[in-house]
Amino acid sequence: VTNEAQSIHFPYDYKIKPRQFLYNLKEKTRTGIFPGKKRSSRFAWNLDSKGFFCSVPFANDPDNDYVSVSTLYFFSLSTMKPEQVPLDWKWELSYGYQVTGEGLLTSLANGPWNKLAFYKKVNGKWQNTPLNDPYEKNIYIQDVSKNGETVVFTYTTAGTPPRVKAGTIRNHQIQNQKKIIQLNLWMEKKYLAKSEIIHWKGARGDRVDGVLFYPYNYEKGKKYPLMSSIHGGPAGVDRDAFREAWSTYPNLLSSRGVFVLKVNYHGSGNYGLKWMESIKGHYYEYEVPDIMKGIDYLINKGLVDPDQLGIMGWSNGAILAIQCVVKSNRFKVVAPGAGDVNWTSDYGNCAFGAGFDNAYFGGPPWDNPQYYIKKSPLFKMRSVTTPTILFFGTEDTNVPTEQGWEHYRALQQIGKTPVRFILFPGEPHGLRKLSHQRRKMEEELAWFDKYFFETYEKPNEAFKKDSPLAAALKIAGAKRSDHVFGETINHILLPEMVKTDDLCVSRFEITRAQYAQYNRFYKFVPGTGNYPVTKISFVKARAYCRWAGKLSGKKFHLPTEKEMRTLQAKAKGNLANENNLDYWAGYSITPDEVDMLQAKLKKLPPEMLLKPVGSFKPVGENGVYDLGGNVAEWCVAKDGSGKILGLSAVTPQDAKSVYHAPDPDFVGFRVIVEK
Repeated sequence: VTNEAQSIHFPYDYKIKPRQFLYNLKEKTRTGIFPGKKRSSRFAWNLDSKGFFCSVPFANDPDNDYVSVSTLYFFSLSTMKPEQVPLDWKWELSYGYQVTGEGLLTSLANGPWNKLAFYKKVNGKWQNTPLNDPYEKNIYIQDVSKNGETVVFTYTTAGTPPRVKAGTIRNHQIQNQKKIIQLNLWMEKKYLAKSEIIHWKGARGDRVDGVLFYPYNYEKGKKYPLMSSIHGGPAGVDRDAFREAWSTYPNLLSSRGVFVLKVNYHGSGNYGLKWMESIKGHYYEYEVPDIMKGIDYLINKGLVDPDQLGIMGWSNGAILAIQCVVKSNRFKVVAPGAGDVNWTSDYGNCAFGAGFDNAYFGGPPWDNPQYYIKKSPLFKMRSVTTPTILFFGTEDTNVPTEQGWEHYRALQQIGKTPVRFILFPGEPHGLRKLSHQRRKMEEELAWFDKYFFETYEKPNEAFKKDSPLAAALKIAGAKRSDHVFGETINHILLPEMVKTDDLCVSRFEITRAQYAQYNRFYKFVPGTGNYPVTKISFVKARAYCRWAGKLSGKKFHLPTEKEMRTLQAKAKGNLANENNLDYWAGYSITPDEVDMLQAKLKKLPPEMLLKPVGSFKPVGENGVYDLGGNVAEWCVAKDGSGKILGLSAVTPQDAKSVYHAPDPDFVGFRVIVEK
């Protein structure tokens, strides 16, 4: 079966439709099928090869099916005629279909969810049987084996990343289900937002669905900022399915303490033809109120702060976001990507301009120029006061790049609001390069920091993050008491604890001043209280943990060997900035040179080689010091015994060197809070 273009203009105007042909390779014949204005696609041969299934768009406008739903047909080779398969479902096809031994396993349009059913012709009549699975509405079929027996599918919700499984199709069930691929295991350790499908009354008094993502550590009764993230299309749909991408990232925003709302406004797909066609001749008139009413619904429920609203979107999502800030100044920030502002110029420059604009605006701009101007936000830009960041690709023909320039120049020339325009070279309608996707998110989040979260600090170009001044400022933030590091609890000096990934660890190795609080008989030279305590046995180090834990109300323990190796791995890239033997040698030493330096080291007392804790560059955002030098540290081996790990002032950096635990003069310890 082939689908053959009849006009090079069809992708633009949807007038002269492609035709479908059936080739008999044995007899070398070519026969036209689907006569008239029907056009078919997504062909799937039946297992017996006596016919094939296909989808055919249906619209109430016989001359323009740009806005349409997909119906299901079967073409029989015996009759050489297409036959519509009665779906007996209100909203027709959705995600796709796969041929199985029990019939065509079909995805049906079901709003934010999926619906799966088998269709099979028995004794001349089409029968349908729902897939018997309690999780059916969140299952998406990916592929079926050639014999129609084994299926690969994903299970996902808005808060559950896709789980890839396989099973056997039998008795209208997917039996013997098992995971076959485990993807993105790192995400299991990440916070994922709570989500739910919500409903409110939209522009026409009917129900509008949305996907709502809750803020991290949500507290009932507290009001939070809201970011509305609008899907494209307009015939796109936001499902109860996981999606975290460069264009929309609800979980990332949720982790910043924000509600995220996705709206299935009038015109969205997966809700049937009436819903999709409702905005023909009414573009903007229903979608924008749908969005606004969804926001008001959350405000009225006491969930959202009305003074903390933002809106973002790509393609049609950007188009609607732009119109929202034209209509209202309630938003603190807007981030549209690839969005139209001038429908008069879109008509000729968009790759499908006539098809889209004729469908939604009722005809070309020369027949109704005032209507096109009325619908174009470009001519209302003086009303925009919302800080705007724009994104476009230079090769975009879906929403031509010129739309971005028109939008940017209008706001820039009017001068009533900040505007920034990010243009990605070589990119089409969707960003392809990972570097561009990341840049888009970084620019967007920086804009949000400045105008939405209001946490932005203008960078000081004279200040370098890796400078000695930066190191001094970092260490200045460490807790102290009478010039020694640590925090005072009940008049007792204890180590300051900081988080690094999943561990809560003492910022420094335990100091002499801290250890002296535990052991009143321990003496040290005045002025060396911030040096790491050394020559402490494994037993005494554990005893200190118990004592400090009792005073602080926390469960302190020495790091396990696994925890210690995890911490030391963080220091691998920082070893050149630590107090180890390479530092004292003045160069990167080899294993042979270690022995040659021993004679020199013995001439110095240990006190001269040690440094106060925090003298060197830290590791991590919160600043953990001396993981790669100064003193090696005690940890608990797998068998419960004490083990010394890590570099010290007399230990080389070279990983090829055989590790020898240093003398007790260069062994200390740090503590960890038990999870």
